[in-house]
Amino acid sequence: MAVNKKKGSIPDQSHAHEHEITGSNNLLQSVINASLTGIAYLKPTRNGSQQIIDFECVFASNKGMLDAGCNDMVGKRYSELFPGITEKEIFRKYIKALEDNSVQDFELHDKNERSDSWFRVTTVKLGDGIVVSSEDITARKKAEKELVAQHNILKQAEELAEAGSWEYDINTKEFLWSDGMYRLFQMKKNTPVEPSVYLKYSIEKDLAIAQKIVDDIEKNFHPFEETLRINFNGTVKTLKIKAATLKNEDEQIEKVLGVDVDITAAKQSEEKIMELNKSLSVINNELRSLNAELKSFNSITANNYSEALRQVYINLEAIVTNEARTLSDSSRANLRRAQSAIQKMKLLTNDITNYLQLYDIGIKKELINPNHIIESVLSGMNGKIEEANASVNLAELPSLPADPILFSRLITNLIDNAVKFRKPDVDPIIKIHHSRAEELDAMPKAVNNTGYIIVTVSDNGIGFQQKEMDKMFELFHQLPDQGKYKGSGMGLAICKKIMEMHGGFIEAEGERARGASLQCYFPAYF
Repeated sequence: MAVNKKKGSIPDQSHAHEHEITGSNNLLQSVINASLTGIAYLKPTRNGSQQIIDFECVFASNKGMLDAGCNDMVGKRYSELFPGITEKEIFRKYIKALEDNSVQDFELHDKNERSDSWFRVTTVKLGDGIVVSSEDITARKKAEKELVAQHNILKQAEELAEAGSWEYDINTKEFLWSDGMYRLFQMKKNTPVEPSVYLKYSIEKDLAIAQKIVDDIEKNFHPFEETLRINFNGTVKTLKIKAATLKNEDEQIEKVLGVDVDITAAKQSEEKIMELNKSLSVINNELRSLNAELKSFNSITANNYSEALRQVYINLEAIVTNEARTLSDSSRANLRRAQSAIQKMKLLTNDITNYLQLYDIGIKKELINPNHIIESVLSGMNGKIEEANASVNLAELPSLPADPILFSRLITNLIDNAVKFRKPDVDPIIKIHHSRAEELDAMPKAVNNTGYIIVTVSDNGIGFQQKEMDKMFELFHQLPDQGKYKGSGMGLAICKKIMEMHGGFIEAEGERARGASLQCYFPAYF
């Protein structure tokens, strides 16, 4: 009976042992599946010449299948799972790991329609097969790529700005420079440096500043901003140096970080600008003095000149009146022509004075109602308008930013111009209206991306040829056949000046014997 019991116990022990192995395998499988690393065990498939032509997957962890993008890999050939793999470098590395019994550790870029991922792959021989482990390093590779991109941007920025950056580690005493710093100091890249480099290259006058910079970096650990001049074989550069401190979680200073910028060109420009400003200040003072003298001269001359012309005119009138009996007809005609010339000279003097007064008046813009101002102008010119039997058609104009006094002068001159240059035996018709333009980038005189309110004064008068347009706004200019019209040629020049003072401009359109149209472009902003 004892023997029978002994014989019966052998199957029981074998079954328990198999159960234990199965449990161990399941436990190992669970542990491997819990790993964040993909793991697979591959056995080679050989041809008749014992050459490896493929691998068969014996085992694969869940993470391994997930990384490979497969639901089931066990029992399948790699060429079936990954078509074309036998022609790739990874396949050759698998063979090398098995045949040379060498560890193959490499990075794999898996880019396809579904994903764009990076893996670190390690392959080792185990028995007559290989164990392949894969780690997803996509996040790290992206971070590295971003870091390289940022480094390149920083490098380019330093080159463009002629700048460099540095850091000083308080614990290790390391003073690290960027490529830009080596360029600034004309030193070979990666040459060891210390903060005392500022003392070495500083010009003598700035040694105290250089010492303060060194102390703030190495001893005081203070943020600072300094301007330092450094000397390279007789060539002086001016650096703007700014530093800040970096603290750890315990609020203790760990590093001093800084940026050096070459501001030599800026300083030179600044010095030149200062010199120019001094020169301009002297010139401006001289101009102001000359201006004052010219204004005084103009005022005195205009008054004296006008008074002299008045006296000459009166005396000529007295001669014509009192000596009429003794004067011949031709003498009286000559005296009248002289009086007419004096009147023209007086008109010209008045127009010159009015033009020069624009410089004294200046401009005070405000949001005006142009309709009220135009009505006031028409009321003041009522006698002249009725005498010419003219009609003025005024369309409602919008509010616009302008100087009310200058706007009144502008409209007065434009209406006076339209009445003056009317066609014989044709009643003048003057139209005043407006339009808007959001932008006039195509017009040379217009400011880009600026809206305009355009006030137009048109008439049915004698007009002009388009080729004469530019000259119309010049001082004292008169069109060839306008000598018979009373005027000095200053009216449109005054209009042009008024529009320039508003930041706008004036244009003209016309045709001989078919009237003229004058457009005043007011910028739609203060």
